[in-house]
Amino acid sequence: MRKFLFLLLFVFGFSYATNFSLYYKRSIHHPDNTLKRLNKDFKLLYTFDIQKTMQAYNKDFIPYKVYIYNTKYTDELLSKYKELGNTLPFSVLIYQKDGVNYIVIPNIYYVSILLGVDNKSLKTIDKIQKTLLKDTNMHPSNISYTSISLFTIKPYNMDFNDASTFIKSSLESNGMTVPHEYKTKDEDIIYSCNAKWGSFILSDFKDIGVFAPCRVIVYSKDGKTYVSYFNPQALNYLNKNLKPSSIDAIKQLNNIIQNSISGF
Repeated sequence: MRKFLFLLLFVFGFSYATNFSLYYKRSIHHPDNTLKRLNKDFKLLYTFDIQKTMQAYNKDFIPYKVYIYNTKYTDELLSKYKELGNTLPFSVLIYQKDGVNYIVIPNIYYVSILLGVDNKSLKTIDKIQKTLLKDTNMHPSNISYTSISLFTIKPYNMDFNDASTFIKSSLESNGMTVPHEYKTKDEDIIYSCNAKWGSFILSDFKDIGVFAPCRVIVYSKDGKTYVSYFNPQALNYLNKNLKPSSIDAIKQLNNIIQNSISGF
């Protein structure tokens, strides 16, 4: 069945989903009340106030926050699939546009399919997602899953701990800030952002903030070190109507991340 699903993903790989398969979204009246309804097993780790971060570049930036939540299954899943650090711990985005509040949550099940997660782990992730959809009162329509290269994964010729320290420092040296980290014994999820370039992208494509701040994942697997991160170029597939300023900002962010991990 799984092979059949991947075949479908391949066949329809170049189609464009009219309903974004990467996330779910709806309008809400009271964001705080909605967040209070989240399952007791979902623990808030960090709140990233993007509006506050953007003030230096855009004083009129809309109310916009990302809430990063942990679940009791996170470390178990990361121990089997390090690349899931690109979406776990999961984020919930709340923003306001034209006086209306919106909530956006990632489709972690879809991301897991793209990463080749086994059936047992998929069932766990499906459980997390269904609980999250229920708690946020989401009623998604049929979703078309599109096969795209969301993540870049590269081997890294350095010890895991040394690589983690070096890349974090290198990101900061290249103009990124690191407001948060999530670490296990063999994985470091580095949350990084650049307000200057991020302001262009998030103003143009607000929903993608559910994957902000940018995650750079450093992990050890089978005695080797790897680096993985959300491929900024994938935004061109997710939104065909990006402004030229956003496309340029994506290139700039991609260059910063690549420069920060280059040389090894």
